[in-house]
Amino acid sequence: MFGSIGTGYTDNVLRGDHDAPGVDILREGYSRLEAGVRLDTELSDHRLEIGYVATVREHWRTGSFDSFTQRAKARLDLYGVDIEGHFNANYERFAFTQSVQLTGLVRLDVYSLRGWTELRVGRFGVRVGGSARRTDYLSSSTSVIDSWGYRADLQVYGRIQPKLRALVEYNWFVVEYDEGRAGLLNDYMAHQLRVGLDGAFTPKLSASLKVGATIQVVDQVTSPSRDRQEFSGATAEAAIGWKPFVRSSLKVAYRRTLEPSFQSNFLLNDTWLAEVGQKLFTGKLALSAFVEYGRSDVSRIGRVSAHINRFSTGLRAVYFVKPWLSLAGTYDWTRVGSPFANRDYKRHQVVFSIGAGL
Repeated sequence: MFGSIGTGYTDNVLRGDHDAPGVDILREGYSRLEAGVRLDTELSDHRLEIGYVATVREHWRTGSFDSFTQRAKARLDLYGVDIEGHFNANYERFAFTQSVQLTGLVRLDVYSLRGWTELRVGRFGVRVGGSARRTDYLSSSTSVIDSWGYRADLQVYGRIQPKLRALVEYNWFVVEYDEGRAGLLNDYMAHQLRVGLDGAFTPKLSASLKVGATIQVVDQVTSPSRDRQEFSGATAEAAIGWKPFVRSSLKVAYRRTLEPSFQSNFLLNDTWLAEVGQKLFTGKLALSAFVEYGRSDVSRIGRVSAHINRFSTGLRAVYFVKPWLSLAGTYDWTRVGSPFANRDYKRHQVVFSIGAGL
């Protein structure tokens, strides 16, 4: 069992268009309570994990729970000599207060199933997997974007070194909105083919690099020729992790990904991230900091393009009083800029918490 209790302050929780009447931009403190349980069981060479965690966050002025979130998961890992299988089932209730396309306090339930298996023959291997995802928005104003998502993955690899692989992979994913062909939303399908390297070059240096091309096909509900290609281009994911000393770590990452967007033809994201971590006093104090910048290119309906820029930075300190007791403090700052009216915002947030686990 584990849990934490914390308090924080935010100077901007944008709960709607700030120029609209009756919309409250909260600048105040809040409390946060989290509790959960996790069970790990070894079944001979296999492993079963079951867990649940619930979180409540309340702003002090409201007098009611602003957000209640929860997460339940089950995972089964089966290991053989040259074959293994992994299966996950998850349920999550999210609540978030701000995005570019959705404003106000948005709540949704997400159900997902995922499984994959890996077969190894000498230095070579094959991974085959798939997943299904159901998204339900709890507000009637956003229920029109309830959807099903499906994904299939195939990867073939060969080991260059014991912990370094060269790989080729194909991914297929689709999103189907409940509104269907009678509405204004486009269903979404994408095919992705990539090559890359993944693993450890040395005990201190690890890296993952995948580059390739993605093609998006949109189910165009307003045209007699319903299916058409909306995007084709390069996509990539790259990350480098370095541990120059035993208690020091550095990570640099870049991602260029294509994602569905219910109000546009596509959403192309470029994200840069740098993280640094340091442990002091034989690991009792853990310090970390990050800087992240993201740029999203939005192809609007009618071929009008737009750009969304997001910059975030933050600091975190965790002190382990006992193996089962910790104190944590975080600070983060976020700035979002876009060409859409009443969608830009910036936010400072400070949080202190106490965590315990048995």
